[in-house]
Amino acid sequence: MNQNPVRQHYVPKVYLKHFALDKSGNIYRLDIKSAHLNQSPKLSNVAKICIEDDSFKIETQELLDRYKLDDPYFIEKKVFDYENSLPRSIEKLTKKGIINLRDARKFITAILSIKRRNKAFRNVFHDPQIFNEIAKNNINSLKVNAELSQDEFTKKGIDILEVAERVETWIKLSIYNQ
Repeated sequence: MNQNPVRQHYVPKVYLKHFALDKSGNIYRLDIKSAHLNQSPKLSNVAKICIEDDSFKIETQELLDRYKLDDPYFIEKKVFDYENSLPRSIEKLTKKGIINLRDARKFITAILSIKRRNKAFRNVFHDPQIFNEIAKNNINSLKVNAELSQDEFTKKGIDILEVAERVETWIKLSIYNQ
């Protein structure tokens, strides 16, 4: 039996489940690329949406050799381990409206990773100049929003500007370590 994850979600199922109608994972989807402007949302399931074949498979032996990997499915099997803690962070945020700094870091890392998993965003990696501009704009936006709400976070013991700087460093390291 094949144990390799051929059908891979670019938006994790654990994240999509929070938008589901029920515990079975039923969800409405709308094909925004459809030529039919008057289409209605269709009932689907989180297991069937935001999914592609081999989207995170390492395709070339050259890349496997460069990173000293044996498994072309390494990314899907090992890199997205944050998915295990994501439901707990979302639950804390939705029920209590606050999380501690450690959980905030995990949550921010997960959200940024989810963004990077998107096929359209991954295609940006082919043009580093575009990627750098997008990253710079997102970092600047994060800093502006952090300054607007810094007092609120300071009262709770969180230095949001420090979090923004760490996110910026993480993004830059991710870009240059490709």
